Amino acid sequence: VRPASHSFSSFSFGVRATRRMALNDPMIRYEAPRDSPRSSSKMRAVENGRSELMVVHFSSRDSSSLSHVGQYCKERRWRIADGMASTPFELAIRAERKVISSPEVGITLDGRRVCPDAGSSSKCRLREDFYWELPLQDGYPGLNVPGRFQIFPDHPAIGRWLPATLSELRPDGCVSAFALMSTSSGQIREIFFPSLRLEQIREAESHMPLLDAAEDVWGPVPRALTVEVPKDNPLAARLTVHGLNGGEALSFFLGRTTPSPPKESEGRKPGPEAQQMSRARVSLQVSQDRTRVTSDVGHNMLEHFLNGQPRAVRHRPGKLLTSWTVQLGPFAQHTIEVEKKTASTKLAVVRVDGDVLVEATGEDLGSRDGWFDCPFRFVGEKHLDWEVHELAGQTQQGGAQSSRAVVTQKTKYTHHCMVSFRESARELNVASLKVDGVSFERMFRQPDYREDTINCTPATLQKSYGLRVPHMFTDDSSTPLGDICDSVARTVTQSFGWDAKLRAQLKSIGVSLSANQLPAFCCEASMFVACTDGVDEMPQQIVD
Repeated sequence: VRPASHSFSSFSFGVRATRRMALNDPMIRYEAPRDSPRSSSKMRAVENGRSELMVVHFSSRDSSSLSHVGQYCKERRWRIADGMASTPFELAIRAERKVISSPEVGITLDGRRVCPDAGSSSKCRLREDFYWELPLQDGYPGLNVPGRFQIFPDHPAIGRWLPATLSELRPDGCVSAFALMSTSSGQIREIFFPSLRLEQIREAESHMPLLDAAEDVWGPVPRALTVEVPKDNPLAARLTVHGLNGGEALSFFLGRTTPSPPKESEGRKPGPEAQQMSRARVSLQVSQDRTRVTSDVGHNMLEHFLNGQPRAVRHRPGKLLTSWTVQLGPFAQHTIEVEKKTASTKLAVVRVDGDVLVEATGEDLGSRDGWFDCPFRFVGEKHLDWEVHELAGQTQQGGAQSSRAVVTQKTKYTHHCMVSFRESARELNVASLKVDGVSFERMFRQPDYREDTINCTPATLQKSYGLRVPHMFTDDSSTPLGDICDSVARTVTQSFGWDAKLRAQLKSIGVSLSANQLPAFCCEASMFVACTDGVDEMPQQIVD
């Protein structure tokens, strides 16, 4: 029985007979990412939905003593973060079977019992195959996809649909976006719109309004973690994430954030400033006349920040412990270790920056026969902060004000890693590390950055790195011209008696008659023509 509704406060589960479902293999093989057109490494943007879920810890401990006669006792634990900044929750499955008895299973979520749901025992015998579903955060496949949507801003000097990239879904239901607009001189400018209503957005290809778009275009797409335990073989339990990309094994989501989050110091949690410094962030300042751009980094560091090329720092091989240190962009350095307690054991421990990521055998990870293959990924978010002067009047003709604003361009990215060695190897100095399909020995070495900070023109910045200086418009209607326009708008509409009808017709095509937009009707003939498209009736006095 599949639960009809889900909530994070109450966890529902059901037991049913196993259906034939198109589920992936429990342990997915490593797959190198596709090449990025702007990156010399194989860094690529994270697929939306996948990036928000990470398994930050997985352990599989087997305390079986008579496994050759069918007795076993095995416990597996996952710590899962549903979001880069969320607190992980822990899921544990314990399967136990004695020589003369049926298998018993116990499942807990953050210490709360899921199976069995009642009684004093921590385990129970399964009469049927067990099925349980945990809801996750909804996914939005349209975010951060360049050119997939178009926006119709409220600014009167624009008055047309612009290609845009939706960057963030705000808590109030509005959307932030970056749009490209050509000027009268033929230049392409990138403009940041911090708050757009959903009715101002449509799909670029079909012109379908965002409110009517399908789930696979915009969302929200429900996502859930399912647990399926066969009654005859609880060790073959399947954990699958269903969402934007169908059903994917939970083991595909092994990973950590990059740069590493700040850790507690002497029992004190890191403050906001420490958390801010843990992000990959570059600041660019634009002069008031928009002729110079300065930065807090140099040219080589900015290039490394944009392409995110993995680079080798050091390698320390050993018999039972081998470590690698890699640089992922200029702000993220990570140390990866693999360790075995004894030379003969198949159990291995993989640590990232000192914290255990995996403690399991190659069989637990679905590795190749005779191999230990541990695929995982680093997931991060780059912030490019533009400090620009605001433009007055919501038009590009408006002059730059003395007030400054920060426009942040966020980009999520991922790096795929793989730690491998033969289980028959007596020493771990033969273990290998690959990042984005490139072995550690073939990576570029991390240089020592000693350079001056950037001070150049916007044209140089665009030609060198493809970066366009964004614009930021104010939304200030408390100006003398705004007060005059408000008075004229009230007088004209009351005199002709078509206030409500005209406002409704203009609103249907994405235009509202307000103080800031009335100057376009008075001074911009081209804007007025664009606004009248789709309006059935227009007063002859205004048209003339």
